[in-house]
Amino acid sequence: MGKETLILVVDDAEINLKIAEKIISREYSVECVSSGEDCLAYLMDHNPDLILLDLHMPELDGFEVMEKLNASANWKDIPVIFLTADSDHDSEIQGFELGAMDFITKPFVAEVMMKRVARVLELSTLQKNLVSEVKKQTAVAEERREKVEKMSIRMIQAFATTLDAKDAYTNGHASRVARYAAALAEKLGWDENRIASLKSAAILHDIGKISVPDRVLNKTGRLSDEEFGMIKSHTLVGSDILEKTGLFDFAQDVARHHHERFDGTGYPDGLAGSEISQEARIVGIADAFDAMSSKRVYRPALPFPAIKEELIKGKGTQFDPELADIFIEMFERGELDSIMQAYRKSGDETSLEQSGEESYTGGLLLRNEGVRRIEKAMSEGKGCLIIFDLDNLKAVNESEGHSAGDRALELISRILEDYGKGIACRFGGDEFVLFLPYVSKEEGERSADEIMNDFATRKSGLSEFAKLSLSAGICMSDTIDRFSDVYNNADKALYYVKRSGKSGKAVFETAEGFSKKHSNIELLLIMQKIKRIKSGQSAAYGYQGKEMERFLTRLISEQAEKMAEFAFVMITLENAPGETHYIDEIESAMESMEYSIKEILRENSECLRYSNVQYLIVFKGEDKAKAESDTEKIVAEFYKHSADTGLQASYALEMMP
Repeated sequence: MGKETLILVVDDAEINLKIAEKIISREYSVECVSSGEDCLAYLMDHNPDLILLDLHMPELDGFEVMEKLNASANWKDIPVIFLTADSDHDSEIQGFELGAMDFITKPFVAEVMMKRVARVLELSTLQKNLVSEVKKQTAVAEERREKVEKMSIRMIQAFATTLDAKDAYTNGHASRVARYAAALAEKLGWDENRIASLKSAAILHDIGKISVPDRVLNKTGRLSDEEFGMIKSHTLVGSDILEKTGLFDFAQDVARHHHERFDGTGYPDGLAGSEISQEARIVGIADAFDAMSSKRVYRPALPFPAIKEELIKGKGTQFDPELADIFIEMFERGELDSIMQAYRKSGDETSLEQSGEESYTGGLLLRNEGVRRIEKAMSEGKGCLIIFDLDNLKAVNESEGHSAGDRALELISRILEDYGKGIACRFGGDEFVLFLPYVSKEEGERSADEIMNDFATRKSGLSEFAKLSLSAGICMSDTIDRFSDVYNNADKALYYVKRSGKSGKAVFETAEGFSKKHSNIELLLIMQKIKRIKSGQSAAYGYQGKEMERFLTRLISEQAEKMAEFAFVMITLENAPGETHYIDEIESAMESMEYSIKEILRENSECLRYSNVQYLIVFKGEDKAKAESDTEKIVAEFYKHSADTGLQASYALEMMP
């Protein structure tokens, strides 16, 4: 496009004509007329590429001129942009109903005018090319299909780029939806031709949004009924546009029906179940998933657990339940990660041919790319793998809202970015992985401490993050190790931390520092909680919090009912002097201790795993001497099975007050 492109400007104000001509003539040829009658007279001998038409003029106003254009076979396809100083929504709606492509408000802003003119010209050119192409293909159906397959991907993407440009927050949306839909169709066993047609249809599913004003698409607050009506109309507008082209299989149907719901409550036609084509049902899931996983003008992207929850919630109501189950499984297995990664790059975010080799989310690598880079680094030298887990994220989402949870995840992402060492990636949900090459165990632990301390510092004073803490599981790696094995061991160390009350770290190779809990101190704390509960005070603090409070409250009630003595025993496994142990060794010893307890424990007594190295036993109806005797039998039974572990069992006994 350039000076060969002719634009006709129609306005009854001479100053507006001069300003418009000065702005547009820098790139295009311009002709100006001052009335609706002059416009129609000009069109008798000329064929402009675009008309800029003033709404309010004497004699024939803009609406009347538009009606005459639509009535003429020679003029009806000329694109029109209305010029107006009004902020009247009714005028905008009437203009779009008559077929206007856009509005430009007065006084004119040069940059805005040029961008809107360029966009409409581009769309008009593309639509003409599509119509021309379909005419060439009407002779033989098979030839038409072959031409469709060979159609330039650039033409499709030009549509997507034009549409996405109306809303900065949906940049790349159409291309992502196309790839999510194609991935699901591939799982269903569709052939290549059908998948290719679905992909083309999906990338054009929102083409009707060209008719929705920017102010509505980019509105951050709640939409009015009128504005929501404009949004909903994009399905009908898109269907009409694609009906005229007849180019892609499924395209018109997908554009019209991708907002239908499985339960029949969607729009525009209220279709339900199998009345909705499978293509539209697939694109509906892909469209909703991308909306949830992408940042929008009205909210940030949802965290992965919330997305999964919404997909599950929508089964049978919004989504086809069978398709939703398959899609959820793909999401959980990380099969969609590469698509999410491919559009985090700077530059052309709508490209379908990006590899995702340098792709990021929130500044961090996503899981698949992170694992690939970590595996490469592990093969080149020894290192340290750390799994960080955000404790109590679910509680924060429930009490403070998902946006607070998102901010917490963003905070950890920034901390890992700022740390600037090793390879960091978002592993999914509330879990992050950091690999530090060529470091010792001590250096790895020190790095974990620095990151956890940084998180504690940054979240301090933020009430919405009060419940949050960070836990870490650590495992050292060698060049012969597989990532999956090292990750699983670090995950065991993380689980070890969780069993000890969260907000700490553990190294898989040794449980040093985690087998030093003391039976008497822990038991005295429990006795203190019992006294607080009996006096009507809260005991929902410390390890296990409310869960322990409920457990003790039940025992207090039971003791009062039976009028019997209850003996509490805390058994702890401790390192022998100078020894450390693998977490697997401690877990094996704890299983042996559990077996020993069950061998001796009477039916009416109880036992629970109190921490990673402790069991709490409640002997009901036993005095202190009997409880101590039974505990000695348990310890003896344990040593009989686990004498070679090097772990020592100690215990403390207190009678319930």
